[in-house]
Amino acid sequence: MNYWFSPKNNAFYPEALKEAYKSAGTLPDDLKDVSDEVFMEFSGMPPAGKIRGADNSGCPCWIAMPVPEVSEDEIKARARKLRDDFILATDRMLVVDYTINDIPLTDEQREELLKVRASFKSWPNDEGWPRIKLPEIPSWILIEAVDNGYVLPVWPN
Repeated sequence: MNYWFSPKNNAFYPEALKEAYKSAGTLPDDLKDVSDEVFMEFSGMPPAGKIRGADNSGCPCWIAMPVPEVSEDEIKARARKLRDDFILATDRMLVVDYTINDIPLTDEQREELLKVRASFKSWPNDEGWPRIKLPEIPSWILIEAVDNGYVLPVWPN
């Protein structure tokens, strides 16, 4: 079967349906002949991170998937949620009789926990926020936070 490609519509059209497209008034005026191989390659699943587009000559090609625009307010809201999620996941660790494997927190652990929580609380006041790294979390606190529902974010991305 022979196919055409419309760069304007970014779509393939089978030549066998030419008359049906004409009758419906939907046959594009920018059709390019393409081989079966080109049709098979570009009508299938795109490579990761790519979408079908048209090159300068109007032929199908894979192009990078556009990155969605995210407003500064959306970035700030996401950053605040990350901060709030960590604070919420570590709230229960502040209880005086909190234990890890039935062992109470030491004074040093409690002090470290308070310091990390304070750094998360003040993170929005750091220069460059929100486009800066999250505060460092010691591994024992991170493990407990995850056990308490914290989802480790990828930030910034």
